Amino acid sequence: MSVYCGKNLRIEIFGSSHASELGVCISGLPKGLAVNETALQSFLRRRSPGNDPLCSKRREDDVPIFTQGITDGVTDGTVRAVIKNRDVKRQDYVNLTSVPRPGHADLAAWQKYGLDYDMSGGGPFSGRMTAALCIAGGIVIQELDRRGITLCTEVVSPLSGHDLRKDAEVAARLGDSIGGIVKCTVFGLPSGIGGELFDGIDGHISELIFAIPGVKGIEFGAGFASAALLGSENNDQYSVKDGKVEILSNNAGGVLGGITNGMPLRFSVAFKPTPSIAKAQKSVDLKTLQNVDLHISGRHDACFALRTPPVVESAAAIALYDIMLTDCATQELSELRRKIELADAQIIERLKERLELCSDIAEYKREHGLPVLDAERERSVLDGVPPEFHDLYRQIFEISKARQKEIIGHD
Repeated sequence: MSVYCGKNLRIEIFGSSHASELGVCISGLPKGLAVNETALQSFLRRRSPGNDPLCSKRREDDVPIFTQGITDGVTDGTVRAVIKNRDVKRQDYVNLTSVPRPGHADLAAWQKYGLDYDMSGGGPFSGRMTAALCIAGGIVIQELDRRGITLCTEVVSPLSGHDLRKDAEVAARLGDSIGGIVKCTVFGLPSGIGGELFDGIDGHISELIFAIPGVKGIEFGAGFASAALLGSENNDQYSVKDGKVEILSNNAGGVLGGITNGMPLRFSVAFKPTPSIAKAQKSVDLKTLQNVDLHISGRHDACFALRTPPVVESAAAIALYDIMLTDCATQELSELRRKIELADAQIIERLKERLELCSDIAEYKREHGLPVLDAERERSVLDGVPPEFHDLYRQIFEISKARQKEIIGHD
């Protein structure tokens, strides 16, 4: 099980590529969020294998089964969903039980957990696990969409810069694979999301992006290219238009100092080539410690990046919504405190007015020889005050009597 603990959301992903099922638990979602399961299924289908000749031939429906947390189409607590693995072929991995595949997590996982650790199909390190991430992301994306926030992605080739499919077709014919770059843009984000240092929204997005198997890098805006620019070229300059500040370019990618600035949020994610390829590769047998030539059969993507746009959208959406929940709560608390401060100011003005009236009463009592204390009057006032305010009013009485004594000069 792998766990993401955000500011508000906790996401647990369990299962593995060739287990009976995989799934997700999502804690921290507000109650009452509408979940359109038909739209969620369409979202998951974008990631599913078996729908593209350049991708894995494994056939999986990827239908989420919600076992808790959703009633009558809305969230009502911790959401738990599972996906049944139906097209499992363990026989494709019988020759790999002690031979690590180059580029996979096999060697590192066996060094950490031992050779008995099941790495069939990549085990819990497999790209298959992103199906569970997309359940959480798909739910959150629906809520962001209701708030006018949309995520758009495209995949480009790092080789030609454009047509990834053509490059993947060439690699597949050679028994090889290629990587890809997923470009993501988020429209409709308000400014002010995120914070300094460890609270930066770009940092939170990066944390979730690197949970996606195969990710090797992320950059925001101009990214690494900005290192080759002059400050005058890289800086996004400002202007006033129609009484508002306008940002004239977006090299920052919509985030400065970890905080969104109102421009579209733009970032790019680099995916490595699919490690499992038909070409022979050098490896070792960890049981015999002999060199071996490794031949990998089975069903593998010529370019896994082709299926990752919804995964990247999911990771970004979860990070954004997690931070927005904190920011919205902070804004609500700030607004409530502002109202309290306004009420306090009004109370102080009324208390000042009351004290001035007490001064007028003291003048009247001095002229007519009346005492400061009027116990019957105090009891009458307290009878009309809720009990929880009695102590407060007794203090008010003491302040009022002190003012009267100053004016009258006796009790």
